[in-house]
Amino acid sequence: MFMFIDGLRFQPWIGANYFTGGRLLLIGESHYLDDEDYSEDFTTVVIRDVFLTRKEMGTLFFKNTGSLFYSDDYYKIWDEISFANAIQIGFPDAKSQPGVQEIKTIAPAFKLLLNDLKPTKVMVLSKRMWNHWVPEDNGKFVCHISENGKKSTIWEYYYDGGKCLAMGIKHPSWMFGNSHVSWKPMVDQFLAM
Repeated sequence: MFMFIDGLRFQPWIGANYFTGGRLLLIGESHYLDDEDYSEDFTTVVIRDVFLTRKEMGTLFFKNTGSLFYSDDYYKIWDEISFANAIQIGFPDAKSQPGVQEIKTIAPAFKLLLNDLKPTKVMVLSKRMWNHWVPEDNGKFVCHISENGKKSTIWEYYYDGGKCLAMGIKHPSWMFGNSHVSWKPMVDQFLAM
């Protein structure tokens, strides 16, 4: 499903069952582009036409993200969730780091995603972004969460017509081997809240 959100350069991936299911929104950091020429549905194209068609990818991000939910089938979750990267400026490669200009795009994108996708839960897939760049002005701290040696905070965010719970975890590209297994109990605890 493709949905256009005015104000976003990179439109979100919306799984076929997102609006009829639990409305879980996953937010990553950024896209890596070979050039400036890309379409608004770049995120959807990467997930639908590359990852879900089981083509070889240079990143473990999508596989590890899927394994946080279904360890035996890392493709399954992508029909159930929505996904977007918060930084609205593409980077040339994975070694690129966001500067002030890129970081300034996170708060507006975060708020647009909440208002338009109306999630019940949000997982930010980057501890760095969660701890330093996600806006706090439309949310409030709820509690700390800890499971299997992993820790995060839970926030409640408000958007037009509703609210959601949110937490941040380690960037899935940095979950090497089976280390995603150690994060799964905390993800499960959060989803059960």
